[in-house]
Amino acid sequence: MTLWTEALDAGPLWMRTGLLALASTLGALVLALPAGWALARRRGGLLLGLVLALAVLPTSLSAIGWIAAFGTQGLLPLPWLYSPAGVALAWTLCFWPLLALGVWGALSCGEAAEEEAALLALPSWRVALGVVLPKALPALAAAAVGVAILMLGDLGVPGSLSVPVGAEAVHARFSSTFRASAALGASLPMMALAFLLAWLCRGGWRGLASPASDRGAKGLEGISRTAYAVAWVLALGSLLIPAWGLAGWALQGGGFTKALALLGREGVTTLLLAVATGLGAAGLGFAVCVLLPRLSGAAALGAVLLFAAPGTLVGAGLIRLFNAEGWRGALYASPAVLLIALLARSLAPALLLARRSLASLPASYDEAARLCGIPRWRRAMSLAGPLCAGSLVAGALAAAVIAAGELGASALVSPPGVQTLAVRLFSLIHYGADAAVAATALMGMTFVLLLGFGISRKIRA
Repeated sequence: MTLWTEALDAGPLWMRTGLLALASTLGALVLALPAGWALARRRGGLLLGLVLALAVLPTSLSAIGWIAAFGTQGLLPLPWLYSPAGVALAWTLCFWPLLALGVWGALSCGEAAEEEAALLALPSWRVALGVVLPKALPALAAAAVGVAILMLGDLGVPGSLSVPVGAEAVHARFSSTFRASAALGASLPMMALAFLLAWLCRGGWRGLASPASDRGAKGLEGISRTAYAVAWVLALGSLLIPAWGLAGWALQGGGFTKALALLGREGVTTLLLAVATGLGAAGLGFAVCVLLPRLSGAAALGAVLLFAAPGTLVGAGLIRLFNAEGWRGALYASPAVLLIALLARSLAPALLLARRSLASLPASYDEAARLCGIPRWRRAMSLAGPLCAGSLVAGALAAAVIAAGELGASALVSPPGVQTLAVRLFSLIHYGADAAVAATALMGMTFVLLLGFGISRKIRA
């Protein structure tokens, strides 16, 4: 089939997937609003760390956790979990923490003086609904669109639940033919929809970039306290319910002992690749922003597109590029192609954090160093680098977590004898979740939780 035939054939599939993503985004927004309000108005360090950990948790691990909670052998069995409705539920529960961070950015842009003036004539709930939320609506819409696009390109949830929607269908089509045109054609409707939605909400992205420093009017403190309590209930529930289900499975049949064996070769490989990807993404993002500042915006856009696109499409492109004779073939047969795939998929957070941190530095610092005759590379190493160290470390940690959980591209370009832990767990879950898979997923969630608190500390610093 031609490229356009593949695209037309995949159109109805993406329509169904789009409706699922819309329903999931609306559900995630309902859960994210109180958490985002609490982060914007109270700035709780522990709550931010927990929400960040849940936001960067790979969807493949999250899906295993929710299978343990709501699967046929879970705490609360749902017979429709392995269906499109189950995908919508899992997407809602997996992506609301990430959307809460967007809500945080959107609601942080209000002005306390305007809210105080409104409180003189209106009750607090009407100020919240009629003043605060409408002003943040463009940024809220942009954050919701961004999360919906990530849902469209996600493989972890529909792949773990074996439901042929979205990226799972793209992965299945390419795996059966290994034609890049099959992956590209099946992805075209999703990419067109993503571009359209992003363009329509282009004005809201700027509202997420520069949050204000104040915490809003004191008259809204009662709403903030309620939102803070609700946010803690949601965050703890999103962590403890799947963890409890995984622990129940893991304790059956010596799951933790088996998990240590499973963590052997794949665990070491994943750790090395994640560390290399995190360092490479932070270094590359910083170098692009410092040495090529005029191109940093275009580079950030390209990195976001690679992050949001189905991983199968990125993997298919790398196969098409490197599956040849000569040096490209040698690179394709080595773990280097896997590292390139992980770097392409995880560069976005490191680049965006580096760009934001550099933009916040006073221009007078760089101007004074330039007048002293210090070359650009030395200004970057001795001035910008130390001042942006916290954001660079946070970007490296975020990129490492994303690389450790990446599925779509890793499953395609991994050379013989090299396999990441995420791909291994993704393969095992289709043969029935056992104690080893549950124990490994539980240890992975614990590790990501610690990294989330580390990222939150670096961001606050």
